[in-house]
Amino acid sequence: MRQSMKWMSALVALALMVCFSGSPLRAEDAPKAAAGSVSGTVVDKDGKPVANITVNLHVAVAAKGKAKLEIGDRVLGKKKGDKGAKGAEAVPAVATATTGADGAFSMPNVPVGDYVAEAGSAKDPAGHGRATVSVKEGANATVTITLMAHKAK
Repeated sequence: MRQSMKWMSALVALALMVCFSGSPLRAEDAPKAAAGSVSGTVVDKDGKPVANITVNLHVAVAAKGKAKLEIGDRVLGKKKGDKGAKGAEAVPAVATATTGADGAFSMPNVPVGDYVAEAGSAKDPAGHGRATVSVKEGANATVTITLMAHKAK
């Protein structure tokens, strides 16, 4: 018993030395993900800026048989975990911003990639619009989103 306790103590001491002998890991030492930013303007069908509109940025996916980028098989405006068309889960926004009085918005620190910027919603009286945008490392991508009136049912 005494012999096993000695070995156990030595093993614990060795493990502690290994754990604390290297330099400490800090969050700021972790590699940073490549990022850029997105800014733009939301306008109505006449080109006038629209204030107080929520803009959401979603990861874009290539749709089958289509060259343009789309958001994919999911439902907007639903909470994560809600089931949409064909049982797909809602896709959360990567970034969200609200337009100012001049219709402008800005989204800093957006990971590099292709996105769909979406303004307004199906229930928003101002309308709804989408535009694709590609974010490059260290660059600002600009986009103009034109809101279209809802179709009468």
